[in-house]
Amino acid sequence: MCMKQPYFFLSLLIPGPKAPGNDIDVYLEPLVDELQELWYNGVNTYDSSRKENFCMRATLLWTINDFPAYAYLSGWSTKGALACPSCNKETPSTRLKYGRKLSYMGARRFLSPNHKWRGNKRDFNGEVERRPTPKILSGDDILNQLDSLEDIKFGKTQKRKRQEKSKGIHNWRKKSIFFKLPYWKNNLIRHNIDVMHIEKNVCDNIIGTLLDMEGKTKDNLNARRDLKEMVIRKDLHPTQRDGKWYYPVSCYTLSPYEKSKVCKFLKTIKVPDGYSSNLSRCVKLEDRKIYGMKSHDSHILLEQLLPFAIRGVLPNHVYNAITELSIFFRELCSKTIRVGVLDQLATQIPITLSKIEKIFLPIFFDIMVHLVIHLPREAKLAGPVQYRWMYPIERFLRKLKCYVRNRSRPEGSIAEGEYEQSNSDMNFDDWFFHRIMQMRKEGNSHVSCGLYSLARGPFDGIQRFKGYEINGFRFHTKQLEGNRVRQNSGVLVRGVTNGQNTNYYGVITEIVELQYFEGKRIVLFQCDWWDVDHIGKGVKIDKYDFVSVNTNRKLATNEPFVLPSQAEQVFFMLRIIFIPICQLF
Repeated sequence: MCMKQPYFFLSLLIPGPKAPGNDIDVYLEPLVDELQELWYNGVNTYDSSRKENFCMRATLLWTINDFPAYAYLSGWSTKGALACPSCNKETPSTRLKYGRKLSYMGARRFLSPNHKWRGNKRDFNGEVERRPTPKILSGDDILNQLDSLEDIKFGKTQKRKRQEKSKGIHNWRKKSIFFKLPYWKNNLIRHNIDVMHIEKNVCDNIIGTLLDMEGKTKDNLNARRDLKEMVIRKDLHPTQRDGKWYYPVSCYTLSPYEKSKVCKFLKTIKVPDGYSSNLSRCVKLEDRKIYGMKSHDSHILLEQLLPFAIRGVLPNHVYNAITELSIFFRELCSKTIRVGVLDQLATQIPITLSKIEKIFLPIFFDIMVHLVIHLPREAKLAGPVQYRWMYPIERFLRKLKCYVRNRSRPEGSIAEGEYEQSNSDMNFDDWFFHRIMQMRKEGNSHVSCGLYSLARGPFDGIQRFKGYEINGFRFHTKQLEGNRVRQNSGVLVRGVTNGQNTNYYGVITEIVELQYFEGKRIVLFQCDWWDVDHIGKGVKIDKYDFVSVNTNRKLATNEPFVLPSQAEQVFFMLRIIFIPICQLF
């Protein structure tokens, strides 16, 4: 509820065509002053439910931001050799001579001290890794580092002298204004690492490299020359003949046929409404490329679809490493997650990233790939990522942009539109609440829901529909979606058979409505159910918990109907190799 737009309110709007950068502290100072007042003195506030005043106190829990904004709010520069704010001055990084970028390989540092890969030089960066896991600094440790930082003058009215580089000591550029809050140094999480943009960048790296997309691939001539410069992975070194460079095929290199196979799979897939955008519009079969994916498209592709798209195309060790990374993000982004699961993710992710380091080239490992290793710790301290990632914020910003009518004064349009919207929402909510409470006190029969109409039974005759919406899902019959790009007919019902939990999978063939007295209605889904009683013949579950059903085997049942409230939506993907076996999710 706290991340829903009705509960957002606009506290600060910074005018101007450019981002304020480090000068954002100037604009945040009034907000920090009010937060200090809320901490020390509190504010006299009216409680509408109790109809009395009380002293309200409040604290700033953390900030939600993308990675560049992390630097402006925290004061730690997210660029350069020490870009990781969690590793601080112990950030593992290597400057690539030909790629002219920094590589943040170093997942082995997070392995157990006696792990065998720590002594493996040949498959990694050519060095034995004996360094311990970087220490997470406390608030007092950070303040000690900031003591040596010179005070900076904010504002752009005068030309500011360029700060001298810290020469590897630290990456601090300023002391954040939030440290004026007395409790800020004691917060375990001050600024969140955004999972949304990390997923987007990791997915782009993988897809761009597998499909060898120009400008996005992490395997090119300069990347191969860096291997030769680092004296590692000699089997992938480039050679020069007759003035031209040649380099060997790597284990993740796909042939044109295999690229077409992956693209065709993603082009023909159908998913339910609201599950993702139309991914087929991003797939270019003639070019064997994928362009124009939004952040949520990358979220769905990385967590759900990518393991199916590359199955049977890549070697097993490459497929397993990418699938483990996919499962990691899927578990991390679950709505509910247990501490034990997070401990397992924290133990497994260094192993998974080390496997990926043995496969891809050093240039693949930018700072966003490195940040993956810190996500389980933040989730363990702060809870599910749904309360801390940028999706709700980005959607709220889009809503604000829609208020703009005068492009020369966009901030005025945004402020006016948000004020009017908040007032209209508040007035309607108050009116609706008091009206319903008044009718209930008067004993109005329209408020209560009796069982009389249900006892009389339904009327003769039924109505048939081709679609139905419930709980935010849109269901269609199998016949309706024949020529559509969406798939909304797949259903999942959870049941119990012989004391064991059983999932039943099927497709909707008919949607019928039964009508009762006083206008009461009940909707039923009639479905074809697949045979899940025979493990191995009707249904298979692999080691990654991917489910395959045989659509040639139907479940023998005299109860094909199910209530919409019992149905969960799934979608089926036809496997490329074994037809008519279907993968579902």
